[in-house]
Amino acid sequence: MIIRPIIVSPKYQINIGYIARISKNFGMNEIIFIAPRAKVLGKKAIMYSKHGRELLESARCFDSLKEIEGSFDLLIGSTGIAERGRIDIRRPLSPTEVLERIERMGKKGLRIGLVIGRDDTGLSADELDLCDIVVNIRADPEYPVLNISHALGIMLYELTKKELGKPEEDKGPDEKELLKLFGVFESSLDGKKIRNRKAVIAAFKRVVKFSKPSAKEVHALITAFKQ
Repeated sequence: MIIRPIIVSPKYQINIGYIARISKNFGMNEIIFIAPRAKVLGKKAIMYSKHGRELLESARCFDSLKEIEGSFDLLIGSTGIAERGRIDIRRPLSPTEVLERIERMGKKGLRIGLVIGRDDTGLSADELDLCDIVVNIRADPEYPVLNISHALGIMLYELTKKELGKPEEDKGPDEKELLKLFGVFESSLDGKKIRNRKAVIAAFKRVVKFSKPSAKEVHALITAFKQ
């Protein structure tokens, strides 16, 4: 899957900078701007792009979305309007539903254009008509419209989470480490006036087992009880 953020007519350099930054976070190689109203390589845009500056330097700009629609297998347009019938006959999908639909297509190397914009008025009806899928990110009804960089970040996370992989999981302590922890805990009780020592030890073991500590946490507890 090849994803290209397509940002329609951004008005503020700060948002352009944040878009470059979030695109870099999720491994994007290129950003496309449609009729930008702010300087893509403006001072503020560069400042807020951080390590995503190279994406601004290599960005391509076009006058309209129509110019590039044929370059993609799938155009996904984002909208802050969730009510059915206010856009067209299509029901806006959630980001999760979009990913499920893409996976059902089963096509490798799918070229996807993720269309986001505008900062102030969003995508026009004509622009949404050019999109194959319309996505809406649900938010609080009192303030449902996200900043374009935030919307892009959520969509990129959803679309790339499987490719970027899961963080390495802590497999937890082995039985030998747990026995060592229980041993040092029991030793730490020596010399203390405890009415029901057996019950205290049993309670400690249950708490540890049910909390599913990481190996590092068990080592930390062993160190603490050895003092």
